[in-house]
Amino acid sequence: MNVLDLFSGIGGFALGLERAGFHTSAFCEIEPYCRAVLRKHWPETPIYDDIRTLTASALSRDGIEVDVICGGFPCQPWSLAGQRKGRDDARDLWPEMLRIIRDCQPRWVIGENVPGLDDKRFMALDGVLADLENAGYQARPFEIPACAVDAPHKRARLFIVANAPMQGRRSAGSAAETLSQPSEIERSAGRGGLCDVANAKHGGRIRQQAGAGGNVADGHQAGRQQDACGTGDSGEGALANSQRAGLEELRGVARYNGAEQSAAQRDGDERGSFWAGSEWLVDPEGRARRVKRGIHLLVNGVPARAQQIRSYGNSVVPQIITEIGRAIMVAEGLA
Repeated sequence: MNVLDLFSGIGGFALGLERAGFHTSAFCEIEPYCRAVLRKHWPETPIYDDIRTLTASALSRDGIEVDVICGGFPCQPWSLAGQRKGRDDARDLWPEMLRIIRDCQPRWVIGENVPGLDDKRFMALDGVLADLENAGYQARPFEIPACAVDAPHKRARLFIVANAPMQGRRSAGSAAETLSQPSEIERSAGRGGLCDVANAKHGGRIRQQAGAGGNVADGHQAGRQQDACGTGDSGEGALANSQRAGLEELRGVARYNGAEQSAAQRDGDERGSFWAGSEWLVDPEGRARRVKRGIHLLVNGVPARAQQIRSYGNSVVPQIITEIGRAIMVAEGLA
């Protein structure tokens, strides 16, 4: 299946989908640094530089076939780290992605954004789903964190999977059912449709129950429940309790530069966990996070360091995209 990769960044979507058996027909990316990365790894794949000028007729003229459109449309309008202007933010490019979807009519659409897209003050997720439905698609949202594919951080993101139903083809609901099956996305969903969420303090995990319907962390479902399920060293299961306890440990111990550490932390108070021997970094506003010892966050002399950091931060986790791609291949009867 041929993929048009919008807002391509450094190729996280392309890498993940190609691992599932897809073919990347073209990229669209406005940042020069990211385009250089794409040219290095996909030298034969066309790259368009601005979604606002990209058209279906241009794609057709260039011989680009499109079965799937994917893209992480800009998150700044909805991100907790931004000004949260929503639709009033000039960087809201979902309408441009929707225009391309309407013009190209792909069989599948995969969108990605931050959980803030589901903030009820904006109703943005509802708007995206309504836009896709009006364009003739069935769509389902999922919230899947990076730790669901064994990455050592949470990084929750919303993924929207949509399909244009046709005779003889299974719908987006079929792909959603596939995603919720342990046999197809076992590492993402855990057992029985439960989504593992990293518990940074105790080295275990929190098991997060999907809403009614049993889909993997369905971003449109409410009433999620949490219970302890890891191999942590205490019975504290709630993630909020874990965070509070971790912050208490910081008082009078950690410094912003990580130079002063308690003996317990220095020796690794969580032996056997990923975070054993890690250090706490606390910023001037009191927000804390862990880093592996020896990692220097401020490095001078690294070429294009700022562009690299921004590209990594904007990228998707390819392993999650691979699982979504495999579910689509199952729904299409190709796997």
